[in-house]
Amino acid sequence: MGSIKKYAGNPKALLLIPLIIFFSFGLYHLTDFITSDEHYWFGAGQSRIGNYWEAVANRDWKGTRINDKPGVTLAYSSISAVLIDRNPDAQILSDDGTARVYDPSETKRLNFLYRFPILLIGGLFSLYFFWIIRKITDNPWIALYATTFILLSPIVIGMSQIVNPDSLFWIFTFSGVLTFMGYLKEPSRKLVALTTLFFGLGMASKYVAFILVPFILFMILAYFFMEFDVFAEDREKFRKRMFGSLMSHLAITFGGFLIFALMMPAIFTDIKYLSQNTIGSRDMVPVFWLVIALDILLILENRFLQGRLLFGIFEKLKPLRKILPPVLYAILIATFVFVLVNWISGQLLASFKSIPFDMKLKDDFAKIPFLKRYAAEAVPLAFSLTPLAILSLFYLWAKGLFNDILHKTTAFMLSSFILIFFLASIAEGLLLQIRYSMILYPVASFLCGLAVFEFFSNKENQNANDRRIAPAAAYLTILLIIGGVILYSLAIKNGMIKERSIKEFLKYHEWFWFVIPIAAAAFSIFIMKKFPIRKPAFATNGLLVFVGIVAISFASIWHIKPFYFNYTSSILPQKYMITAAWGYGGYEAAEHMNKLPGARNLTVWADSYGFCEFFVGKCIHKTKVDTEKYRIDYYYNTLRGQLKPSFPHPRASKAVWQMKIDNRGENYLKIYKAVEITGTDQE
Repeated sequence: MGSIKKYAGNPKALLLIPLIIFFSFGLYHLTDFITSDEHYWFGAGQSRIGNYWEAVANRDWKGTRINDKPGVTLAYSSISAVLIDRNPDAQILSDDGTARVYDPSETKRLNFLYRFPILLIGGLFSLYFFWIIRKITDNPWIALYATTFILLSPIVIGMSQIVNPDSLFWIFTFSGVLTFMGYLKEPSRKLVALTTLFFGLGMASKYVAFILVPFILFMILAYFFMEFDVFAEDREKFRKRMFGSLMSHLAITFGGFLIFALMMPAIFTDIKYLSQNTIGSRDMVPVFWLVIALDILLILENRFLQGRLLFGIFEKLKPLRKILPPVLYAILIATFVFVLVNWISGQLLASFKSIPFDMKLKDDFAKIPFLKRYAAEAVPLAFSLTPLAILSLFYLWAKGLFNDILHKTTAFMLSSFILIFFLASIAEGLLLQIRYSMILYPVASFLCGLAVFEFFSNKENQNANDRRIAPAAAYLTILLIIGGVILYSLAIKNGMIKERSIKEFLKYHEWFWFVIPIAAAAFSIFIMKKFPIRKPAFATNGLLVFVGIVAISFASIWHIKPFYFNYTSSILPQKYMITAAWGYGGYEAAEHMNKLPGARNLTVWADSYGFCEFFVGKCIHKTKVDTEKYRIDYYYNTLRGQLKPSFPHPRASKAVWQMKIDNRGENYLKIYKAVEITGTDQE
């Protein structure tokens, strides 16, 4: 009994629970889907991973540039699969150039070989996250809470099942951010070396990791500015620590590029492979040289002026330390409240119906007004975080709006990363989707860990009861507004009120928009003063708080299993979706077809990947088909199908099989029976 209590009070031991849950859900359905892009990376034919190792074996260094992502780390995570799987072409039993017959058992085997290492890396890196977060916060419970939020995020589990550059990019880039945070708190060469390694691996995964170059410099300046009181009485200490941090930043930047070059030797054959999409791309050139120039200027100032100039600037700007965090938190609160309220209310505040949040937009997106683009960037994150996570973020930012929080510098830097990432995406003309936002999920999870600890912590500032009223009232105001909009949405859905009459009223009574938040805030302040919050009895019991996080997160994962990457918060009305199936459901559709009599003699035309690989009959994935030569029996269609048939394709009006992922919006997969061209029931 004593040993159980010992482990129950040990955060390091408790980490095993979310880790087991992560692997349990991650292994479930691991082999039973194919996403839209995975066939490029592994499997039969010319796969990018196979091409990389073939280029290395033949010393064809130019050939090591296998993609413009570049996705090189996937080749290294797949070494065991490449060694075991000597004949990936065995996945295809026959191929006449139009129709293919796959071996579903071979498809499953390949999926496991290439996906399991990524799942394993994600799980094992959680141990590193725990270690470095504990080092940053000096608190094992915060480390446990944050790591649990990461491991039990449905999106993280889903991404960890997929062979895609984003699956490794978020791990290495987030590790780089955490490691340098640890360095700022307690400098060491080991942490500089690790940050360099993670930056190099991040760049070798996806060029977006370049964001670490400016963000690390931002972290340096933010850390010394926010923690200036620690150095105010010792300028020499400030100078030495600043000099070491700036030199480390240069070492990390160029050392990371070197690691990237060694992993993709194509760079040594043509330097443009390093500059493309990074320091040489149109948008990154000014950013890179501005950061390097600022780095060098600060180093020179440190050496020749002994840091007096920067020290003096920080001293003069001291009042901003009380202003910048609340301004940042106010912006983030306003952003996410607007997004939640707008979509829950059926886009009552502003219409975004023309923006598909699961597709790439570039030129068209740049034409949309800035504020609308900015709000659009937050939509995928707002509705793919679990309700517990989004409420935790609101609590942390609401408290930071009025009071100091326990780890204010860490919270400020992580929150800044979210805002910077949104703005950088706008600058690139890129509309974020869940996959492109992957790095934000662990960042948000760390903030959630801070928020939960902050909420249950007994460490309060002076005049605790009075100082608690403002943030509590702000948090309650947010909940009241969002809760009211949810009730409005339910009333509309159940026909209790007419949406058209509400919109007509608001059109001519714009003052009502100001009344709602003011009334909610006034009511919240009254309630908080009348009934001040008392810490619950279990507030100091980290185990019970941990169990609560696990139980609530488990429910969210269970709700969406096995389609984890399609997780959408229950806060978003069912008529909306933020991501399409992206390959999910193809296995289930194929299983339905495989049970039909004579399935091996049937021919199915599919508009997307993920079905053919599991179907035992002939499958066609071509735009043009000679229907006299190939008699198509069924059509497999999805919402975001990559192909549209450019041949006569009459089919029955009613699907013989269909599925809606999460029963949401038009996120459908359907199978139609083909009919004769002369039939009356044609498309």
